[in-house]
Formats: sequence, C-alpha cells, structure tokens
Amino acid sequence: MTSIIGKIQKEATENITPVSSLLRKIKILAIKLDNKDFFDWVDRELNGYSDKDKIPEYRIVKGIPQGYNPYRDGYHI
Repeated sequence: MTSIIGKIQKEATENITPVSSLLRKIKILAIKLDNKDFFDWVDRELNGYSDKDKIPEYRIVKGIPQGYNPYRDGYHI
C-alpha cells in the first residue's frame, strides 16, 4: 500500500493532477500529522487569506496592468 506522502509525490511529479487536488491531500496529511501550522497554511492556500492574515511574498503580484486594444495600435496602460 502506498503512503499518502508517496501518492502526493507521485501526483506532483506527473504534472497532471490539479494543484487544488494536491492541496486537499496535503490537508489530510497535515491532519494525520497533527500539525496545526501546516494545516492552517494549506487551508489558507485552498480557501484564501483573510484581511488579518499576513500574505506570503509569493502571493503578492507586482506589475503594471496593460491591455491590448485591437482597434488601436499596440498595448495601452
């Protein structure tokens, strides 16, 4: 019988399984490990961060919004 960690690793490397499905399995693992911090992180990744949570750096997007208008020449800000 393959462990839950083995299943998660296999699915993560196959590049077929949606990330949300992997995160749900990781949430089960966090419960089995009785690791509240791990569970809280996975739960926020699945359900979103609240206003009182500290948003991780990898969730902050920086850039300049642009759009393409086919009736005008090129991209515009």
